[in-house]
Formats: sequence, structure tokens, C-alpha cells
Amino acid sequence: MGVFLALALVVAYVESLIPISFGIPGVKIGLTNIVILLVLYCLGTKEAFIISALRAVLAGFLFGNMFGIIYSLAGAMLSLFCMYLFKRVFNFRMITVSVIGGITHNLGQIIIASLVVENYHVMYYFPVLVLSGVVTGIIIGMVAFEIYKRIGRLFLRVDPDNNDENRKKVLQHKLRYDIIAIIIMILLSVILVFVFLPAFSKDGDKFKILVDGEVYGEYPLDKDNSYEVEIGGTVSNVVTLKDGQVYMSEADCPDKICVSHRPISKKNESIICLPNKVVVEVVTGEDSGLDTIAR
Repeated sequence: MGVFLALALVVAYVESLIPISFGIPGVKIGLTNIVILLVLYCLGTKEAFIISALRAVLAGFLFGNMFGIIYSLAGAMLSLFCMYLFKRVFNFRMITVSVIGGITHNLGQIIIASLVVENYHVMYYFPVLVLSGVVTGIIIGMVAFEIYKRIGRLFLRVDPDNNDENRKKVLQHKLRYDIIAIIIMILLSVILVFVFLPAFSKDGDKFKILVDGEVYGEYPLDKDNSYEVEIGGTVSNVVTLKDGQVYMSEADCPDKICVSHRPISKKNESIICLPNKVVVEVVTGEDSGLDTIAR
């Protein structure tokens, strides 16, 4: 287990160095899931839960912060529970199990994000998270499966469920039901995109800044300006409006996901700084509250 835990931490660190930011809370490549899948199939479910939890906590202390630990744990635990169900109960192939893990990991993180910022509009990212989970899950599952074919026999006596007969079932499992399951998940993500698309099709005329669920200020989208957000007497974020589009130009959070987010201008679009609990949300006149405070 120690080797797998060390490997999971190394992979998590390598992924943190990859200069790719999707600008959406919850979207990650998910390289660590390769290790978790191998533990799940080679050692067992209990070991996979232990390593997944330890990886989230230790990686948070080493490369992130306390908020990152909570955020990562939520995704990891939900993901592993669902992967266990699809592996043990439904007997799906490793690639399909990986896809389920990718989708539910993103879902767990976006649920925590919604609760932290107290804004359900964060769930509008869910269709994108489903699609990204399918794509990354297929890639991660293929890599993990190829590794398992080569090292799986080394662990035959470690877990009673990982005997030679079950290993042959994993390697020879017919793809028919897995392909059907993956196609269904892809269709689901496409349907969700079209269902949620109307919510983003209307141009906004104002935007709100919310801090910890409370309205910090409300401003028109037709006046270029920059707005500083102060938390505890210190400027934590700077929101900039230019040419009718608003974006987060500065933030003192460690991951800077909010800064890399593309500019927004459509109704219900939002930019979230999770560590600071700051949300920038585009609205229309009828959505504006009467109790807002412009600062």
C-alpha cells in the first residue's frame, strides 16, 4: 500500500505542474485515478478507500490548502464509491468504471463548490463536467487497463476477489455493455448541454459580486471599470469589466482558477473563487435584487 500511496502523491504532484487550466471548478485530467483504479483491482476496495483518502489529505498539505483537502476528499470518496458499485455490483469493464469515476469525481467537487459559495448556479457547469468526465475517464481507464494487464498477476493472492479467474474476467470481459453504457453517458452529457443552454443564451445587462453568499455589489455591464473586493480589510479579488464582458483579473487564492476563467456576459454565467467564496454572476434587470449594495 505504501508504494501505491507514494505513487499517487507523485502523480498528484506531476499533475499540479501541468500548465493546463480549464477555468471550471471540478474539471481535471485526473491522472491520480490511474493509481486508484489499480489499487481497486489489485488490492481491494478497503485499500483503495484508504489510499484515496490519504492521498487527498497529504496532497492538500503538501501542494494545496485545507479547502483543497475538503474539495478533493468530496470528489474522491463519491468517485470511489460509485466505481466500487459499477465494478462489484454491475461488473463493468475497467474503462467504464473509470468513466463513472471521472464523472462522479467532478460531481462531488461541484456540489461542494455550490455549498461553499451558497450559489446553486454553480451547477450549470455540470453538463461540461459530465462530458469532461467521460473523455478523461476513457483515457485514464485505457491507461490503467494496460498497466493492469502487465502487473495484475503480481497481486493474485493479496485480495480474495482478485483471483486468477476474476482477473481473466476483467481482461476478457465483453465490451458490448460497456460501449452501450459509455454511449448513454455521452448522450446524457449532450442532452444536458442543450437543456442548460437556454439559461446562457440571453445577454445580461448587469453583474453581481457575492461574497460568502451575500451581495457585495451590483454593477451595469456597459461601463468599463475595475472593482476591488475586500475581505477582512484586504483586497482579495479584482473584478474587471471591459467591452461588456466581466472577468476576474486578480485573486490571492492559490490555484488562480477564477483568473483563468474566460470573460462572461450571458445571463446566469458565473466565475467562482472558491477559496475566497467570491462569485461573479451575470444577471438581467428582472433578476436584480433591491437590497444590493454597490461599493
